[in-house]
Amino acid sequence: GKKNNYWIATNKGLSRIELINDIDPGGTYEIKSYEFSNVQGLQALQFSSGCAISTESGELIFGGINGLNVFKHNDIKENDFQPRVIFEELRVDNDVKNIQNDDTPLKFRLNDTEHLKLKYNQRNFSISFAGINFINPDKNIYRYKIDDLYNNWIELGNQEVINFNYFPSGTYELELQVSTDPEYRGVTSRSLTITVLPPWWKTWWAFIIYVLVVQFLLVIFFLLSLRWARMKNQLSMQQFKSQKERELHQLKLKFYTDVSHELRTPLTLILAPLENIISKTDLSYRFRNQLIQIQRSGYRLMQLVNQILDLRKLETGHERLEVARGNVIRFISEICLAFREISQPKNIDFEFKPHKDELMLWYDRNKLEIIINNLLSNAFKFTPPGGKIKLLLEEVAGGEAREAAGVYNDGHYLKISVLNEGRGISSDHIEDIYKRFYSEKDNSAVSATGSGVGLELTRRMVELHHGGISVQSNDTDTEKKLTVFSVYLSLDKDVYTAEEVNTNFKNSEDSSLYKNEFIKNESFLIDDEDNALQPHESNDGVLERLLVVEDNAEVRSFIKDFFADEYEVIEAENGEEAFEKAINFDPQLIISDVMMPVMDGIELCKKIKTDARTSHIPVILLTARTAVTFKYEGLETGADDYVTKPFSTKFLALRVKNLIGQRKHIHEYFKRQAICDPGTISLTSVDEKVLNKAVEYITNNIGDTSISVSKISEHVGMSRVHFYRKIKALTNQTAVEFIRDIRLKRAASMLEQNKLTIKEIQNMVGFEDADYFRECFKGKYGVTPSDYSNKHFNA
Repeated sequence: GKKNNYWIATNKGLSRIELINDIDPGGTYEIKSYEFSNVQGLQALQFSSGCAISTESGELIFGGINGLNVFKHNDIKENDFQPRVIFEELRVDNDVKNIQNDDTPLKFRLNDTEHLKLKYNQRNFSISFAGINFINPDKNIYRYKIDDLYNNWIELGNQEVINFNYFPSGTYELELQVSTDPEYRGVTSRSLTITVLPPWWKTWWAFIIYVLVVQFLLVIFFLLSLRWARMKNQLSMQQFKSQKERELHQLKLKFYTDVSHELRTPLTLILAPLENIISKTDLSYRFRNQLIQIQRSGYRLMQLVNQILDLRKLETGHERLEVARGNVIRFISEICLAFREISQPKNIDFEFKPHKDELMLWYDRNKLEIIINNLLSNAFKFTPPGGKIKLLLEEVAGGEAREAAGVYNDGHYLKISVLNEGRGISSDHIEDIYKRFYSEKDNSAVSATGSGVGLELTRRMVELHHGGISVQSNDTDTEKKLTVFSVYLSLDKDVYTAEEVNTNFKNSEDSSLYKNEFIKNESFLIDDEDNALQPHESNDGVLERLLVVEDNAEVRSFIKDFFADEYEVIEAENGEEAFEKAINFDPQLIISDVMMPVMDGIELCKKIKTDARTSHIPVILLTARTAVTFKYEGLETGADDYVTKPFSTKFLALRVKNLIGQRKHIHEYFKRQAICDPGTISLTSVDEKVLNKAVEYITNNIGDTSISVSKISEHVGMSRVHFYRKIKALTNQTAVEFIRDIRLKRAASMLEQNKLTIKEIQNMVGFEDADYFRECFKGKYGVTPSDYSNKHFNA
């Protein structure tokens, strides 16, 4: 139909409204705007209200703030020019990329490129472009879209650059349009294919590797699963086996412990009667020594049983530590005294070097004694004759103890080192020495056997003290190989728990331990009347004499006061003084402490038993250590008995009574039949030699009526006084009675043969007076010589 145009003025310019379809009841209109910024010739942006007319000639006049616009609407022609777009420049990370650059993605100029390929690290880029419009370039307006990324058009306006930050990987189509008419874009556009390559971990070959890796991992997982299942099954079997082995081990240990317990009973039943047999007076010295060897082996077996039981207690947690404060130097010194005695017959140079005279330490007496005894016993076992053994004490810092023995407490430690020259320990076996029943096989000339329990027990006892033990051995020197065992004990009380500390402990030298026992009543002494402690008198009515040797004045005074009513008691402060008094006063028994200054009790006992003047005197040693330790190691020093301090006065009184009683039994045996053969009774080797010499001299000169005590003592090698004392002590007879008894014994033997007359026998045994001979013979045998001869002849 007929077109109708309508013009209106707005605040942006002029607009034309054109009816293009008047068939539609509402009509269809097209509005075309001519804005100030897009159309040249408009007087301004703003037109005045009501200032518009249409002239007869068809001109339209619009008035505004800057003048009039006059035009004919038929003269206005639409501009349908569409500029061509060109790509000008590519920037990557704000750097211009040309075909001359080494790292450029362009093979041609950007405008000649149809497919732009960028690396993954080049995805931050921008593309600049321009629309070719020489008439009115400011009228160019742009828009773009990217297929599969931005499907809608993005308006750029006059902006001639597109910036992309972290453009995604993939291939996309960039389409760019330019126009000079905002209402009509036309179809002029430019496209560019852009491909951003993926990173290497997203490439196809990377995914192939991923697949292969996953497959490999699956295979590994499968194999590991099979292996794990196998290992789990093996572990289950191993645990089952280990559990059964532990159960079997516990059964073995229980059996072993039960057997050990059972062994103690027969051992006790063996050792107790054996001790009684050894104490008999009618045993020869040689036979008694053989019994002592049997007893020593029994004690060694008992020691092994006790060690096994101690280990069992440690394993089951029943062994408890009980530490108390004391002078550890004195403690170890007394242990070393016993070992000093076995160093001499083995020709071993044994040396104990404490770094000071007194060191107060918290320690368990019984367990430390086991530690020192085991270390010294091993040292003596594996040291050849002529070798050296040293026991050294020193205080060291916790760092040295931690490095050497792995202790974990700080502070200072007492280091107890036992060094010995021997066959050494090979480096391959040095870690195995603490294993139970381990014994390194060696063809060394030094042969020693051990149970394989001592070192493990030692290590456990040290660890119970929260200490450590280490061993070093130099086995490279073929002549002198040095082995050093070092024990580290903390000097700090705080390493022990309250349950492990005994604050009420009193050592064996504390006089209060003995004062509480000094209550003389029937229950205190001996329970039955036959064994009651009664005053002891010799045949001449004088009280028997005891020599008490003790450096502690209070303990010495206590022992003296206890025995004062029954015996004559003399005192000595040390071994040297005691030996002089033993020679001068000839006591019937000596009670001596082991630890004393000047001369210790062991040295005193050794001198007493090896001196002909005193060898007959019984000796009781008082020791703060376990008395049986001497017997375990075969360290007898000739002592007749050992009593452990603190001792029971009742027990000590009984031992004194028994030993003096044994001497009386010897006297009776001598009197009855043993004069001619002293070797048949229990005497020391020195006593036996003295009596043998005396009997030999008398029997060789039995017909000599002039035999005197002086001649016999000179032959024996003793003074007349000491010989008289010796004979009196051994036989309870005077020297004259001793000679006469030997004469009578020989006469009786000759009368039994009935080959000689009584007068001939009288003269042959040295009796001048027949009446005196008859009187003496009847006094001894109860019958006259003739009746004695007839009795044996008729028999």
